[in-house]
This record gives sequence, C-alpha cells and structure tokens, in this order.
Amino acid sequence: MALHGLRPDDPAKLGPYELRGRLGAGGMGVVYLGFGADGQAVAVKTLPGSASADSRERMRREARLLGSVDFPRVAGLVAADTDAGTPWLALAYISGPSLLEATKPLRDAPLRQFAHGLAEALAALHEVGITHRDVKPANV
Repeated sequence: MALHGLRPDDPAKLGPYELRGRLGAGGMGVVYLGFGADGQAVAVKTLPGSASADSRERMRREARLLGSVDFPRVAGLVAADTDAGTPWLALAYISGPSLLEATKPLRDAPLRQFAHGLAEALAALHEVGITHRDVKPANV
C-alpha cells in the first residue's frame, strides 16, 4: 500500500503507536501506518470522533472477533482501545503493494493461487462472523 503523509489534523500518536503516515481513508475512517516502542509496524484503523454508536459497536465487535482469528492470510489483531475519544484497532502490517498497485498482470496459475488464498482468508473471517465489507484491489 502506498504511504501518504499525515495531515495537519491527524494525530501523531494513538495508544502506544507513533503514526508515520496514512495508508488509506474511506467512509468508515482512516488507516495509518504506526510503530510501537519495539519497532513493530502495525496498521492502525480508526473511526472519526463523530462516529455513531452503531459504528463504534461494530468496531468493538470486529476487534473481539478478529482476536479469535488465527489464519496466515489474515492480518491479525495486535491491540485495540480508544484514545481521546477515537476508537482504534492495531492490525499486523503486511508490507508490499496492493493488488491495485501490482506492476504487472498476474498469469493464470498465480492468479488462481491468489484467488484461492483470498477465498480462504475470507472464509476464515466468515467462520467467526466477520463480513469484510470492502474487498477491492486496493485492500488486497
């Protein structure tokens, strides 16, 4: 995923994580690249302070359910909390380009292998009750 600079209104830190840039943003909030004191990179997913009670409950549920997923193709939950009214989840950061950023088309066999792995990851999420709601090349 491409890293974009922090905006003036972005926090410099959430929980124990120093934020170094934005990985993405959408209707549900912003995802930042963060680093813990141990140097571990994480993707910090946030909701805006104005998020509804329903959105906050969905994020708490996501954290609870993600904590029970142990699958190699799913970015696992590292931590979750609220900082100054901003709920956040820290997920294992997987470096490298997204499918959207891939520099060349995948050939048939690697494409089938990739699609199979994605289907397995989504199935692992579904087994614990998580529906990914935003599967697209930029998020894979």
